Amino acid sequence: MNDKIKTLQILREAGKDGVHSFILNNKVGTFRAAARVAELKKQGYAIVSKPRVKLGGAIGCVYYLLSEPIKTIQEEKVWDYSTGKAKLISQTTTETQENTKHIQGGLFS
Repeated sequence: MNDKIKTLQILREAGKDGVHSFILNNKVGTFRAAARVAELKKQGYAIVSKPRVKLGGAIGCVYYLLSEPIKTIQEEKVWDYSTGKAKLISQTTTETQENTKHIQGGLFS
């Protein structure tokens, strides 16, 4: 399971409580969870973040998955050293029944 899929799974499990960036990084096993969140946003996932003061003495943010796209496109790329560019090796389209993940009410109140 790649880091982006792990990130999405953790966001789904967190539900309306969201997940703190430090916890997300720890569970995914990387310090690049914010980059994976950005990739998910590009794929159509509605994810917002709220600054939180101190978790374990440091400041981070909490990510909330608000909704998932009806159609997602998963691309897998590898680096082609001969051209110096990323090369697409596979592309998968997934369609869900509906836009199911919604958080109701005062998320930021």
